[in-house]
Amino acid sequence: MQSSNSFFRHPLSQAADKLKETFRLMGFQFVDNGEGLEVEEPGVTFATWDEPADVFGWQNDPILLGEGNVLIRTRILPAHLRALEFQPPIRLVTYGRVHKKEPRFPMYLQIEGFVAEKGLTVEAWKVLWNRYAVTLLGLGSSASLESAGDAAYKITVKNPEDGKVFDLGYTGPASEEALAVSGIKSTDCASWVFVIDVDRFALQYFSIADRPTLYDNDVTFLRRFKSNAAAGGYTLEYRLADELRKIGYMETYGDTMYPEGFHKKMNMIQEKWDTNNRGFRLVKPLGDFTTIRTVLTFAMETILARNYERGATDVRIFEVAHKYAPVDGKLLPKETLCGAMFTYGTEITLESFGKEVEAVFQALGFSSLDYVHSEIAIAFEGGCDVARCSPEISLNSYYGQMNKIAAKNMGIGVPAYMALFDIPTLEAAIKTLGLSY
Repeated sequence: MQSSNSFFRHPLSQAADKLKETFRLMGFQFVDNGEGLEVEEPGVTFATWDEPADVFGWQNDPILLGEGNVLIRTRILPAHLRALEFQPPIRLVTYGRVHKKEPRFPMYLQIEGFVAEKGLTVEAWKVLWNRYAVTLLGLGSSASLESAGDAAYKITVKNPEDGKVFDLGYTGPASEEALAVSGIKSTDCASWVFVIDVDRFALQYFSIADRPTLYDNDVTFLRRFKSNAAAGGYTLEYRLADELRKIGYMETYGDTMYPEGFHKKMNMIQEKWDTNNRGFRLVKPLGDFTTIRTVLTFAMETILARNYERGATDVRIFEVAHKYAPVDGKLLPKETLCGAMFTYGTEITLESFGKEVEAVFQALGFSSLDYVHSEIAIAFEGGCDVARCSPEISLNSYYGQMNKIAAKNMGIGVPAYMALFDIPTLEAAIKTLGLSY
């Protein structure tokens, strides 16, 4: 089993963690740290502030799914303002994926926040962002709010040590609708909304050329980014990410949308699964994409194949993200957080890979497991082994060798192995067994 004293961490995740930790240090509360639903009905979203149309016009033109009555979110904050359960003073932050109509890399990471406090004038708001700059980048750093419209400001942060200037995001007073749905009266306090583009900050902070490089998931590139810091969250998905990093796996950000016929390329051809495998369809194709993903498998296999084509001989990758499964009779898909670890290499066998999977389970607190072999998951060669704590408590998580037909279709010329973790099932088992993580 591979391990290291220096752990890999994707630059997007490192950038997000740095931004999020700064908000935590300043007393902000996270109401969504990536767990929130990414697919929603159109009536959920609205403009929470006076968004400059030249910057945020895309948020009013979402990617529609199904019959056009479901969308992939372009904003994170509205759903949480509708469910707000406390009154000012408020400092809350949300974080996660949003999607634009961009044909190759539609996914972005975004932070959105809401602050409601008495006496929070424009000048006081500037003081708060100056404090944020110092906490983020160190003493001497500063922030400026530049006019970006009638009631909008661009947030710029400057680091005096290296002279870097970061276009951090945008802010403005909360809209009347935002105040109405949250139950806050404008006479009680001043309320502000802000939006930070995590992708842009990552590019600037790490001096990366462009977004395609961020999302290419080239392992040679990813090896440049190491961090011994724990992932920026306290829930199970962050713990799983850390345990995978400890055994040498590199985090990726794979496609959240798939092309036509992706399930056939994966050899996932099985009549009773075809509805699920074909996915929740886009109303209009976005480039080659026709559906949102129901599994992480195809995205991970695509990344393996890309690195194999480039000559990488040993690849260990993982991702923790959402998948979206159609549900008969339901408007919205079943949205689930899950984890996936994929690998190939000169010294990796099914036996050695199984030991790595076992080590991850043990690190999460599952010290005594057995495995039941199943032939139902045809994405695996010869079936897979399903982990369970007892005959009554299955973890709905499994591992095995990648199907040889799928490997051939993807252009991977060596045995490859994969494990899939269902996070809600793991959380339920931890609660049932009285474990902690």
